[in-house]
Amino acid sequence: LLLVIATLLITSQSPNFLAALIIFAIGFILVAINIVGAGDIKLLSVLALTIPRGDVVSYLLLMSIIGVFLALIEFFLRRFNKKHVARGLPYGVAISGSYLFVLIGILAQVNY
Repeated sequence: LLLVIATLLITSQSPNFLAALIIFAIGFILVAINIVGAGDIKLLSVLALTIPRGDVVSYLLLMSIIGVFLALIEFFLRRFNKKHVARGLPYGVAISGSYLFVLIGILAQVNY
């Protein structure tokens, strides 16, 4: 939360409420049918507040690409390590990782 507030203050942009609301609404449906966890949707919605309107799609695409790599790692762990206990895919890593890439791009555009 502090990172979101600091980003909004540094970039002096208004929060992207529309993207956060759309992501939260779609995420609510996905949580209701037990596809994703509620924590992932809350994290994704809060971080979407700081992403400029033109970068939301690239953020979600980058998150999906990182998620594919996580899914492959999880697949190989389950396949080759019989002692690996499957507890689901930790998608917060993909959400946070893609946000850091987008945040670096946002901060690179800020004129101090």
